[in-house]
Amino acid sequence: MEKRQRHTKDRLRWYCRDPGHEGPTIIREESFHVTDLGTQLKPIIERWITDEDSRRCRACGTIARAK
Repeated sequence: MEKRQRHTKDRLRWYCRDPGHEGPTIIREESFHVTDLGTQLKPIIERWITDEDSRRCRACGTIARAK
């Protein structure tokens, strides 16, 4: 019997570490269908490192460290 796979998307999330938030606050979220993590993660992480605005918390303005 063959089992059909659901075509769900995986998510990679970064959260603000500022202690002033009432709960977890997402800074950035990338959604993608995993086919090869070895090749898919590198460009996502490189965008995080190089794009300071993508690391800025919209709630408090804190900029997360790149690494």
